[in-house]
Amino acid sequence: MMRTTAEKKGDKFILNGQKRFIVGGVGAYFYVTFAITDPSATPCTKGVSAFIIDRDTPGLYVTTVYGLIGTRRGGTARIIFKNAEIPIENLIGELNGGYEFFSRMMIPERLTTAAGSLGVANAAIELAARYAMRRKAFGKPMIEHETINFMIAESITEIAHATALV
Repeated sequence: MMRTTAEKKGDKFILNGQKRFIVGGVGAYFYVTFAITDPSATPCTKGVSAFIIDRDTPGLYVTTVYGLIGTRRGGTARIIFKNAEIPIENLIGELNGGYEFFSRMMIPERLTTAAGSLGVANAAIELAARYAMRRKAFGKPMIEHETINFMIAESITEIAHATALV
């Protein structure tokens, strides 16, 4: 549930709230943030706007939640806005038009991430199955042991189910 707000005051917006678990937020110089600009809008998606925010904005605080393996300055962050002043020209698109921008940008990005993860899962299970066919334990290939065979079969089934969702 979105709670970050942006209130228009003259030629700027005042942002208050926080964003949590922002991957890449630790090393980013700019952020795209969504905030409620019309709390009375129905449905609530009609009252959301998108902004480009400079990391050096007064009132913006970035803390590291934790780092990620294999990335430099790419860990997850919590971004806190305490009366952060954002120039009006940093509004992306129309006021209260942030949900349309979100749909065009984030939905394809999330589908791409899911599809990439499934590709990695398929590669991993193929490697595991090949290894289980080559490696012997107790005088026969591991794939012939029921426990290993079932684990591989269950993994293939779970990958197939996830593929159907994407």
